[in-house]
Amino acid sequence: MNQNTIHHNGERILPLLKNKIVCALMLFCFFSTDVSAQKTVVDWGEAISYTGFAFFNTSAIDKLGNVYYLGSFYGTNDFDPGPGIHNESSTSSVSNSFIVKLDNQGKFKWVRIIRGGYNEARDISFDSENNLVVVGDFRSTIDLNPLSESFNITSALPNVSDGYVVKLSSFGLFIWGDQIKGIKEKGLRKVNIDTSDNIYFGGYFAGSVDFDPGAGEVLVMNDGGADAFLCKLDKEGHFLFVKNFFSSGTNIMLGIEFDQQGNTLCTGTFYGKIDLDPGPLNDFHEVSGDDTHPFLLKLDASGNYIWGKHFEGTGFFDPQNLFSSPDNDIILTGTFSDKIDANPSTGTVKHNSHGKVDVFVIKLNSTGKLIWSLTYGGPKADAAYEAAIDKFGDIYLTGYFSDKVDFDPSTNVYELQTYGIVGDNAYILKLDRNGKFLWVKHIGSPGVAIGQQIAVDQNLSIYCTGEFAPQVDLNVGGAPITVTGTAENDDYVAKIDQLYGTQNITTCHAYTWIDGKTYTESISPANYYFKTTSGQDTMVVLNLTFVNPDLSVTLDDNKLTASASGVNYQWLDCNDGYNPISGATQQTFNPTYNSSYAVEISSNECRDTSECFDVNVLSLNNDEQSINIYPNPTTGRIIINGINNIKMARITDVFGRSQFIKLTNNEIELSNQISGFYFVEIQDGSNNKYFCKVMKL
Repeated sequence: MNQNTIHHNGERILPLLKNKIVCALMLFCFFSTDVSAQKTVVDWGEAISYTGFAFFNTSAIDKLGNVYYLGSFYGTNDFDPGPGIHNESSTSSVSNSFIVKLDNQGKFKWVRIIRGGYNEARDISFDSENNLVVVGDFRSTIDLNPLSESFNITSALPNVSDGYVVKLSSFGLFIWGDQIKGIKEKGLRKVNIDTSDNIYFGGYFAGSVDFDPGAGEVLVMNDGGADAFLCKLDKEGHFLFVKNFFSSGTNIMLGIEFDQQGNTLCTGTFYGKIDLDPGPLNDFHEVSGDDTHPFLLKLDASGNYIWGKHFEGTGFFDPQNLFSSPDNDIILTGTFSDKIDANPSTGTVKHNSHGKVDVFVIKLNSTGKLIWSLTYGGPKADAAYEAAIDKFGDIYLTGYFSDKVDFDPSTNVYELQTYGIVGDNAYILKLDRNGKFLWVKHIGSPGVAIGQQIAVDQNLSIYCTGEFAPQVDLNVGGAPITVTGTAENDDYVAKIDQLYGTQNITTCHAYTWIDGKTYTESISPANYYFKTTSGQDTMVVLNLTFVNPDLSVTLDDNKLTASASGVNYQWLDCNDGYNPISGATQQTFNPTYNSSYAVEISSNECRDTSECFDVNVLSLNNDEQSINIYPNPTTGRIIINGINNIKMARITDVFGRSQFIKLTNNEIELSNQISGFYFVEIQDGSNNKYFCKVMKL
């Protein structure tokens, strides 16, 4: 996903209804340690009736907040969700692709139709100029220019699907388009655009396929089942590379994402044996049985292989969404049955399905190592068709559930019950970046309601699509707001404002809140008012608590004691770059050598350091007689000048431990000591003592 685009799509594992939902939910959310008293209100909602048939595949949001949804239709349909009418008709009875654009208020802007033979729009992404790239499948001849002039392409065989790629402006004007063709079946399923406006798309292919959509030819051959591929074009549609992933069974690319370093992440399903390294070397991964399992791999921007992983399970195990988080971790979501192992590396982290089908969420670090995993579901079939991630790393999922489901993956319980005795209901679930349950919202129906797509923009607005029959309750918190279908195929569009209540935050440093102010002391409460896009006044309350650790220290008889209790301590040598003193982690510290000391106090996430205190453990002799020790620093031997009659010499390290030395003719040998500082104590025949500091190199 690039910085301007948030979009999601995936292969469905269960049959879907004909009726569709499009919901746009505006959530005003703020990143904090604790958010409570959350309320939601419906801003607006409208039903859309079609006289023909329409099937949604995905939705997306551009950087200006415009909403796009696309798929296929046949017959005549009114694509304006408002009171206006904008009818479009397909070519005879075959499916044609449609792309609809709404503004952030859900008002109709335009629709573009790709006419001709059978064709279906599968996915969409946006470049830095808000142009859109759409990929899909087609047969026979289609016109990729949805307006005046024609741009026709024809499949290699009339009854075998080829792939198309088309680029339109934000006004829906044709820029360029072309096809991926071959003599056997192929499908384009995902597209994404990186920060340099390069275009990546993937899916599956069989037989011989030309992956260069231009005048050139780049043939890739597959003699077995369908294999996954990843193809890269520049912003003008010129071919850059293609990577294919051979397997003994069938595999398909279902997700393309970019991490913070510009590497490419890919996920999909396979069974049998697959080579995840598309280069000259091999990295084989194998699973048993005919059930599909997820693969996950990372390539650099040039398509070079970095690493690959796969996941094991005893039922089907399908990844449907892939994200890179703001801290460069990897999120994988999908559905599974029976048992799965969420750890793709050494060791196992097993999850059992609670019923027929459950949902999984897996978080990995940038090297593919498991951070955490969770599942949820009830005794029947439940699914998350789509997921999204916001700029704070929080995770959103939508799909359907049956009967009763506990959506809190922790030991706590938060259950939803479907409205009807039979049939599924839709939901929207939010988890924080650590997998903690935040909330779940119920989109209910006495018949059936299914969530299909979800996306989140930079303003934390949530958009979702789904299906319903014969009616659905759009209110996700309050009195019912029911929309009833009037034809065989009905859509609705809704926008819901979610209002947050109180933020309780504890800190020990200056804190900048959503009101733009920086707070340096505790305050309770601070109120922040703003208006939603519907003009409704909304308030957020901040309770801010500052924790200021007591940094005072007492010095008594060369002993240092920190005043703070019940915290963590680390004593530091100020004269040695504030380096920690090994083992000095108690409230009281007894220095063994002259220096300046401080204590670092830490509690929870707060950490601070006291001022420095000078301690003279060893008093220097003030006799008129002076001594000289050289060379200092030394690599081994030191010579003592200024004392004619040395009665005793002793050396200690910085921890006060005595060192074995040999004194010969006012010379001390230190060659056996390790590098560091040492203290030399010398006593003459009159019992006068002298102290010096020596550095051993």
